[in-house]
Amino acid sequence: ASTLIVFGATAALSNSSLKGFTLFDMTCFDFYDYITSNIFMPIGGILTCIFCAVILKKERIYRYVSNNGKLKNRRICLAMYVLLKYVSPILILLVMLNTLGMF
Repeated sequence: ASTLIVFGATAALSNSSLKGFTLFDMTCFDFYDYITSNIFMPIGGILTCIFCAVILKKERIYRYVSNNGKLKNRRICLAMYVLLKYVSPILILLVMLNTLGMF
């Protein structure tokens, strides 16, 4: 709880009392926003894709996509599985690295 108080207070005061204090030429609020938007959210997206592809398995994804087998769309399920497991994590990583200025 005390960690949240410190981060919350520095973010709240970054436009008033702590206006002169900067981290990497950003106020505390801007720094927290940058870290959250450009690092934590893409990592969360990559981990979500990996979770869905590794933990849920193909058959469970098929049940979700096909309404428990009522809809016949095996190809869509396979495409979704391939996208979740291989394509999406790589694309999210590339977007994250581009946002961070790595290329």
